[in-house]
Amino acid sequence: MDAPHTPLVRPKAYFARDTAPSLARGALVVALNWLAVTLGLLVVLYFIVSRTSDAPPELLGGLRRILPELVIVLLVGLVVTWLAIGGVIHLLAGGEESFGETLAVVAWGYAPDVLLAPITVVAASLAVRDTTFDATSPATYTRDVEAFIAGSEGTVGIVLAAVVAVWSAYIWTYGVAQIHGIETIRAGAIAGLVALVGFVLSL
Repeated sequence: MDAPHTPLVRPKAYFARDTAPSLARGALVVALNWLAVTLGLLVVLYFIVSRTSDAPPELLGGLRRILPELVIVLLVGLVVTWLAIGGVIHLLAGGEESFGETLAVVAWGYAPDVLLAPITVVAASLAVRDTTFDATSPATYTRDVEAFIAGSEGTVGIVLAAVVAVWSAYIWTYGVAQIHGIETIRAGAIAGLVALVGFVLSL
């Protein structure tokens, strides 16, 4: 059987190839994740604005002005998280092999998020249909929007976050075991611990 083109389904076979994991390809996966998160947030914000009553023009103008900053913050946060997770896994795995290869493996853990992003957006969009936001008080409006975004996915969001955590750990396990030359059970413990922490922090 030929080696797979991605580690999403058969990570053991993917990382067992003769070629080292590509950092450039990993960076592309991270970029796709950023794009998916950004587009998803824009879609949700669009539905929120459409469900906002008595929205003054200055409020809508303010949203438009902060969007570029928000997009940059998302990008910086994602890159910092990628490097942090890569650093932790690299050190726990021994830290003797290429850090770039570790980052390449970690990047593939973001792929499940990209694949499941449409479901997340649909869940949030359906939730906003039953919600109305009152913009007469800017402070209250901001608080309500932030609360909605934080909890809009509900049970679906928690289930999806759990799926992403398990799927990412599955990918990381075989990638870390292969590039660091450690036992699969040890790599699985490292990947599972990091994925669990990420899952808890996402709630």
